[in-house]
Amino acid sequence: MALQLEWDSEQGFTCNNAYAVVSKAILRREIEREHITITAEDGSVTPSGEVNVIKSHNIDFKVDIYANQAAAEDGKNPIDGFSLRIPLNSNQGKTQYNIVKQCYLYLKEQEGWTGAVDC
Repeated sequence: MALQLEWDSEQGFTCNNAYAVVSKAILRREIEREHITITAEDGSVTPSGEVNVIKSHNIDFKVDIYANQAAAEDGKNPIDGFSLRIPLNSNQGKTQYNIVKQCYLYLKEQEGWTGAVDC
């Protein structure tokens, strides 16, 4: 799975058939500690300590940009790359179980990526 697009590198050159690959995707669960109290039937309140509360799920992912598909397949070094963090989308049907696919879908919605072609 990859995306093909025109890529303007930070070094000042353009690759008309650049090949973008999600090379790493990690699901991260954000947890916070919260104080809780217990209220008894008689109305008395007892501090109970802290519990872990899940606040969000995020995907941290890395994108490697190659000059073209052949360069990627031949094991050449990427010409560019970047990392992003996006929220996990758990409302996408079957796609919600594929975090790498979510990364590609996110990229295709971003400025400069809307013309990217699935490879």
